[in-house]
Amino acid sequence: MWYFVKNFLFGFIYVIFMGLVPYGIETIDGQTIRILLNIVNILVYFLIMGVSMFKEGEKARELLTTNNTERKRILQTGELRPIKRAPEYRPWKGFLMGGIISAPLILFLAIHALIALFGGTYEMFGVVAVTFYMGFFMPYILLKYGGMLNEQILFKEYFICLYAVPVIVLLYGIMYIIGAKKVEKRYAFIEARVKAGKGEN
Repeated sequence: MWYFVKNFLFGFIYVIFMGLVPYGIETIDGQTIRILLNIVNILVYFLIMGVSMFKEGEKARELLTTNNTERKRILQTGELRPIKRAPEYRPWKGFLMGGIISAPLILFLAIHALIALFGGTYEMFGVVAVTFYMGFFMPYILLKYGGMLNEQILFKEYFICLYAVPVIVLLYGIMYIIGAKKVEKRYAFIEARVKAGKGEN
């Protein structure tokens, strides 16, 4: 559990940091430059979290190999040995971590939708949702309103930020798997060299 909590905190802090950057960009004159800087902000987030999940995939795949060796040793000797199971590689874990990072956005917008369903117009939950994920929402605000004019945003427009969910989930999941695949290729290369060496001997 702590493994997922730790990854959530790390990822969510970066989401919030990314969401704070547009407030600084807003002070710059010129809409075009602000749009470009907000796109750069998103790309920097992709880079940071993509590299982070790539490294996470590498570590998880290496741990899986280590754990499998330990499991074989346990079967052979009957000696119980500690195994860290939570961080070991599973292809779905990257996507799950992306989903966990997106969970606050989904939760707040779900409450936002329920309020609308029952005829309400209270927008606080929508505002909180897009405030946390402002880095993803800001390009739309700039394109439509030219800036942070929250009083003009329609109730339904907050849901546009939901595009961030598949983006984050795919970013986390794909980079996690790519990191693991790199380790698998390295192991396959080493195994091939060992077999070739045995053949030569």
